[in-house]
Amino acid sequence: MFQLAKEEGLSLDVVSGGELHTAICAGFPVEKIHFHGNNKSREELKMALEHGIGCIVIDNFYEMKLIEQLGQELSKKIKVLLRITPGVEAHTHDYITTGQEDSKFGFDLHNGQADEAVKQVLGSEVIELFRSPLSYRFTNF
Repeated sequence: MFQLAKEEGLSLDVVSGGELHTAICAGFPVEKIHFHGNNKSREELKMALEHGIGCIVIDNFYEMKLIEQLGQELSKKIKVLLRITPGVEAHTHDYITTGQEDSKFGFDLHNGQADEAVKQVLGSEVIELFRSPLSYRFTNF
């Protein structure tokens, strides 16, 4: 699968250290890897930073702090996306909903968490917001 995605010029989402390791060993371009997942360990984040992956999706303030510490320790900058909980109801099975206000994943858009997360990233010396051509259309941050 990694080779097929690479041949097609696609980016790759990984959600664990095992998937990240496999992608790296398969020769997938690290700048096209996005590391998702809501429970990334210090070791997994360190591996991502050491290999210079394209982007880490931050899910919570604890993870942001770990990335900040590792970036400083390793003298590495890392591009990130912030997982935002928009407070929408998907009207699907309760076990797979993630966008509602009481979701345990992401930064809540309505209680100030998302604003605070953006402020912390913008104030960081090692963390920077990942920007795609689409993100330049938005000027609110």
